[in-house]
Amino acid sequence: MKKILFLILLISELSVFSQVAPNYYAIKFTDKDNNSYSLDNPDEFLTQRSIDRRTRQGIDYHISDLPITAEYVNQVAAIGVEVRNRVKWINTIIIKTTSSSLLDQVEALPFVEGITKIADVQTFPPLKEKSFSQLEKDLETIQFNKNKNVKAPTELDYGYARDQIDIINGIPLHDAGFQGQGMVIAILDGGFIGVEQRIIFDSLWDNGQILGARDFASEENNAYSGSSHGTKVLSTMGANWPGEMIGTAPKASYWLLRTEYTDYENIIEEYNWLVGAAFADSVGADIINSSLGYNEFDDASMNHTWDDLDGNTVLVTIGADMAAAKGILPVNSAGNEGGNSWIYITSPADGDSVFTIGAVDFNGDLAYFSSRGLPDDPRVKPNICAVGYGTTVSDPYYDEITSSSGTSFSSPTIAGMTACLWQAHYDLNNQEIMESLEQTASQANNPDTDYGYGIPDYAAAHYGLVGLANIEPDKNQLLVYPNPSSRLLNLNNVEKDSQIEIYNLNGQLIMSTLYNGSLIDINSLKSGAYFVKVLSDENTRITGFIKQ
Repeated sequence: MKKILFLILLISELSVFSQVAPNYYAIKFTDKDNNSYSLDNPDEFLTQRSIDRRTRQGIDYHISDLPITAEYVNQVAAIGVEVRNRVKWINTIIIKTTSSSLLDQVEALPFVEGITKIADVQTFPPLKEKSFSQLEKDLETIQFNKNKNVKAPTELDYGYARDQIDIINGIPLHDAGFQGQGMVIAILDGGFIGVEQRIIFDSLWDNGQILGARDFASEENNAYSGSSHGTKVLSTMGANWPGEMIGTAPKASYWLLRTEYTDYENIIEEYNWLVGAAFADSVGADIINSSLGYNEFDDASMNHTWDDLDGNTVLVTIGADMAAAKGILPVNSAGNEGGNSWIYITSPADGDSVFTIGAVDFNGDLAYFSSRGLPDDPRVKPNICAVGYGTTVSDPYYDEITSSSGTSFSSPTIAGMTACLWQAHYDLNNQEIMESLEQTASQANNPDTDYGYGIPDYAAAHYGLVGLANIEPDKNQLLVYPNPSSRLLNLNNVEKDSQIEIYNLNGQLIMSTLYNGSLIDINSLKSGAYFVKVLSDENTRITGFIKQ
């Protein structure tokens, strides 16, 4: 009798458990016929900012831009399954259900092309905060003992974050006033715990720079839960706590999009990624930062292989390249696989049009964990590198500054700084901005599978884009002093009657004079970064200086 009672209780418990833990499925439709929207009227499903981005870059509208046919979705929902997400770029919806008979009814609909199981969550524990990987958890224990590195005075008091911006030579752009104003960055991540409370983000809230948050991953519908990973990612870009930490784009605007459910690894998260990217497109984001990568899942049958990393196979990579085709610059972490058996980048970092970011330390040496590009691959991956070992980030639980490691943090450092460069050259398209950084990086002439094109030089990229970088080198290097200077500027190795020209970082000529051997009076210049160009019969030389 006891055995029978035990079995009855066990069966009852299993039945209840199956009811509260349904599976998730991708339902792909055959077409978008009978759609209430038309590509002739994009303002009905895209914001004006999204339309302007496409117009500026000469991008046509595509059927993938259309919302999914509402009648198809309604007929699926009427069967009794729950519709969770609409992945319009691939004409697919995500549903959840416990009933195989209901799935049979869905599959029988004439407009359903196929059904794919994309998550089995019945055996997973409830949601809780945890690190994205054991590697990052280990690296977060590195003691934060950096000094506030203050060199020449600048407009921004970077505090602990100065070195990670200085190594990519981003400070001159900030000093020239390019701090992300007018740019929109969408962050796809696993959660943004603490963003609403931390002082480091106060200016983002006060100035309306947090445009909104969406949760495309969890049942909670709360982007400010799940994980603090996105909070740290945001801080590398949007931090504005003078004397403690300034990010690479402190005046940009941000969408916080939760696409990752950190308690499991299922391929549903790649679908969520596409949902988030399509949303970012519709609201007019310029840049997506995705410190995410996919190669192994809890269900090993879903795992990707090295052969899948061809830029055209993995779903999330297809989605990232679609984002690029719509004028967005997708910036993605290379992955933290360099120290384990996988070694190589993960998806969507393999995308042809994805700006893939590896990690170095503050000396510019490759971080051991930074994922490598595949050998004999014609694509250069990673594209470039930035500091990802001991990167300065915000503590999500206290008003303190700490450090974390992983390409998760080199990626947003680049995303934010790239927003500033693109702000200065908004007429260019996403690939032109990316190429300008590759061509001025430290290994531009000899890229490899470790560093890619190397560590970028944002000031050099900017100079190149304004047409003032093609200056012949000279053994008698041009020096200006004092630098920074408040009034008078001295030049070395300059002949009398040489032409002296001073430009701002927009490439505008501010001052022109003949050199007579005297100090140059710059008192009339506004505070900021400039460069001085010296033209003589023998050569032309250029260097930068800061006016206090």
